[in-house]
Amino acid sequence: MARLAVAAGFVSLLMAALVACGGGDSAPTEPPPVTATPTVAATSTPTATATPPPTASATSPSVSTQIRIVGPDDFVAQVEAALYLLHVWAPETLVWVEEYVEAILSVPFPTRTAQDLIDGVARIAENQAFVPGFAPSDQAIWLAAELVYHVCLIDLYRAGWDYSSNTATVSCLEEQLAILELIDKRDLFVDHVRGLIQDASKGDGELTGVPAATATAAGIRVEGSSEFVEQVEAALQLLSERAPEALVRVEQGIATIRLVSSGYGINVYSKTYLVQEGTAFAPGYSRRDQVIWLAGALVHDACHSNLYIQGEDHHGTAAEVTCLERQLEALELIDDGSHFSNHIKGLIDTADDPENQQ
Repeated sequence: MARLAVAAGFVSLLMAALVACGGGDSAPTEPPPVTATPTVAATSTPTATATPPPTASATSPSVSTQIRIVGPDDFVAQVEAALYLLHVWAPETLVWVEEYVEAILSVPFPTRTAQDLIDGVARIAENQAFVPGFAPSDQAIWLAAELVYHVCLIDLYRAGWDYSSNTATVSCLEEQLAILELIDKRDLFVDHVRGLIQDASKGDGELTGVPAATATAAGIRVEGSSEFVEQVEAALQLLSERAPEALVRVEQGIATIRLVSSGYGINVYSKTYLVQEGTAFAPGYSRRDQVIWLAGALVHDACHSNLYIQGEDHHGTAAEVTCLERQLEALELIDDGSHFSNHIKGLIDTADDPENQQ
C-alpha cells in the first residue's frame, strides 16, 4: 500500500450534467479522482492471548525521516522502528507516509480532529505504540500499520471524502491489512484487522463493506451486491471476447473491484478500483450498453494503475489522455454503436480545456 492515486481529472460522463438538470437519457459519468484509502475512526488495539517470544534486538534499526516525532525517547525510537519496517517492506508506502504526515505526536489517548488531518498530524496513544503483551518487534509492526491507517485518513480527508464514514473506515482498514500482510510474517494482527473490517462493513449499507465477494474468471476479486458481481463479470467477459489484449491490461492493473456508495477511482497502490452504481449501471441505458460502458471504465482505470506499475506519471492531463485513448481503443472493439466512443473522443479533444479538469 501507499498513497491512493488520483485516477483521473475529468468528468467523463454527460450523465452528471443531465442529473444535475433533473434527468435525461445521458451517457454515464466516468469516476473522477480518488485519493483515499484505509483506516478507522478509532482503530481498536489487538490483545495478545500469549506473549510471543521477542524477535528483535534491544536496539531496533531506524530510518532517517523528515517527519517531526514528538514524545519520550522510547516513543521516538518506536516510531523510527516502525518507519524502518515500511522502508524495508513497503518503501512506496513510506513515501506516502512522509508526503502526508508532518508530525507524529505521543498522546495519552487516541484522538483525532479535522485540524490534525489538515495539518498532517498523527496522534498515537501509548497502547497503539506499545501494544500490551507483545514483543517490541511486534509492537513496531502494529505501529507501522497504525501509521498507514492515519495517513490514509489524511489522504481521504484532503481528497474531500467523509473520513468518519464507514466507507472510509473500511478503505483505510484494508490499507492497514495490506501492510500487515507484508510485514506481519506470523499473522499476529492480520486476523484482528480482518475482524475490524467485517464489523465496520456491517454498518455502512448495502453498497459498501464486504458483501457478496467472488473471484471472477479473470482472477479479479469483486465485492458488491450479486447484481454488481454479475455486471462486472459480464464486462470482463465482453473484453475477453472482443478485446482480449485490453482484458490482459485490466488483469494486470486491477486486483479488486468494489462497489461503493461514495468515492470512486483506482488506488494504484492496492490496485483496488472503487465503482459507484452510476458507473456500473448507467441510468437510461440498456443492460448491454451498461456493460459496454463499465468495460471501458475498467480499461481506463486499469491504465492509470499500469502507468504507476511502469514507473510513469499516472495522473495529470497526459496520463488522463493516455487512459482515455486506451478506453477508446477498447470501446471501438466492444461498442456496438458509437455513442460511447464519440463521447470519449470528445473528452480527448478537449483534454486541455480547464473546465474539464477537476
